[in-house]
Amino acid sequence: MAFKFIDYNRPGKGVKKESGESYGFGKFFSLVKDNIWKLISVNIFYVFCNLPIFFLLYGLSGNLNVPFQTPATLAHQPINGILLNEASPSVFSMWNFGARLVSAGYASTATWIFFGIGALVFLTFGLSNVGMACITRNFARRSPADLADDFFGTMKRNWKQALPLGFMDLLAGLALSFDVVYFYYNSILSGAFVPLLFLFISLYIGVTYMMMRFYMYTMVVTFDLKLTKIMKNAFLFSMLGFKRNIMAVLGIILVLVLNLVLFMVLTPIGALMPLLISFSLGAFIANYAAYPNIKKFMIDPYYEQNPLPQEEHEEALFSDDVSAE
Repeated sequence: MAFKFIDYNRPGKGVKKESGESYGFGKFFSLVKDNIWKLISVNIFYVFCNLPIFFLLYGLSGNLNVPFQTPATLAHQPINGILLNEASPSVFSMWNFGARLVSAGYASTATWIFFGIGALVFLTFGLSNVGMACITRNFARRSPADLADDFFGTMKRNWKQALPLGFMDLLAGLALSFDVVYFYYNSILSGAFVPLLFLFISLYIGVTYMMMRFYMYTMVVTFDLKLTKIMKNAFLFSMLGFKRNIMAVLGIILVLVLNLVLFMVLTPIGALMPLLISFSLGAFIANYAAYPNIKKFMIDPYYEQNPLPQEEHEEALFSDDVSAE
């Protein structure tokens, strides 16, 4: 295992090794306050990199579709046939309930163009996540961060791992979301035990995968590891750091709920939150929970087996003027 370091051709401050380094609840809010404008800046970078998703969402909205009228139910044709031969009040009542027309639409050329642009998110998602992970990891370990250089430089250095990881991450998220929704509605409609069982299994896998995500991108930007090793370690960390992980899950859910409430009560503010702070705050919550576990189980054992010279050890733990791949 090797560490990945950032080299800007200039010496950096690094992170001083402090035996009393704190990752408690109170320190989290202090770091958020100290880095609030940087969190807003990196959130804007993240949204800018994932602009294709807005094209996808607009295409899915149906606003670009070609409209047409279609029967509301399968009863339209037989009732319409009866009405042609018998225009009685009873037939008209059947028409009102079973043969009405509703508005629908089919995808236009513009819709497919927007879908194609939106599909680019499979390329941008992993790249933007490694950039976000680098910045929020630095915030968590009290390391100085040059926002633009760190964010976009990390994307450039780690694109070979970021692209496939982002692709797999999106597919996994879509599959788990589909499973939860599918089994939720099936359990309601059927009332059977099996769909309810699979719903809980899907939720368990979804929460576990959410906790794995706290570690995946951070390990990409911190260590020189294969993706299979990263996924294995992320799964182990989801269990080893369960206490911190579940607190982070609750914190991210709280951010989402707050965002939704603000959107319902104060729509402009609720709509602006994802563009300004929601993504970076969620990523910082994840890294604040994950980094102490990574340090405890991967970084500290590494330095115990490979101690730095005394003068370097005292100066900085992660020195920005060292390059290693």
